[in-house]
Amino acid sequence: MPSLREHALVGLAAGVGLYALCRWKRGEPWRWPSAAACAGGGMLAACLPDVLEPAVHPNHRSHLHSIASVAVAAYAVKALLASSKADGDTKLVLTATATGFATHHLLDSGTPRGLPLL
Repeated sequence: MPSLREHALVGLAAGVGLYALCRWKRGEPWRWPSAAACAGGGMLAACLPDVLEPAVHPNHRSHLHSIASVAVAAYAVKALLASSKADGDTKLVLTATATGFATHHLLDSGTPRGLPLL
């Protein structure tokens, strides 16, 4: 089972990677405050399921450790992005945060217990 540290590092890498990819694709310059926000959002969101549902026993995976939670988070982010008048950097930070949350589930899905649907 991945540790909290592993989840944090993968979430951080996903946040920075998404930021760098979007900046490169748009041909925009790198902005360190936005890059740090994407890294921090990805890292914190990747740790969130284990913080709120700690691994105190082998069957600790409940609502936040489910495939449904990723679907709900993705839908919520899509709705927020569609309705928001925020600037591009704010939307990018929100997307990086959601990506970090998804990396937690991606790592946990590779364990013998996998992930519950609900």
